Amino acid sequence: MAVGFFYNPLFITTMIRKRTFKLPVSLSGELLTKEFDLLSDMGSVIGLAVTSDRRDLVFYRGSIGVSIAGKDLIQEGEDANEYMFGIEHPSRTWAFGELPLDSTDRRMRVRYQDSEVAGRAFSVHVVKIVVTYQVR
Repeated sequence: MAVGFFYNPLFITTMIRKRTFKLPVSLSGELLTKEFDLLSDMGSVIGLAVTSDRRDLVFYRGSIGVSIAGKDLIQEGEDANEYMFGIEHPSRTWAFGELPLDSTDRRMRVRYQDSEVAGRAFSVHVVKIVVTYQVR
């Protein structure tokens, strides 16, 4: 009996990728708002995650809001730690379903607030938003 390979063209053509957007935080208590242009090969956004080069600071001190194509995925003022993963799962993502991107509004708006917290001294750090998307 011959062993065959099942070919599914839809499975082969669906590609999932990740893109990281960086937001440098240089002052204690700083409020940052930044817009990023999304790549032209992004067909739809399927998830995102928050991380940092100083995860402890973002976990305890940070709040965030993220909107893509005018739709709020994370409401402004949410604790950033709600959208972070531990060291054992660094590549995971929070799935938001599928947000199709059209050609007219391909922007991501991020608002990040650093806040004073007792016992957590400020240090310069970079907040990273990792967007998981399906290629067109």
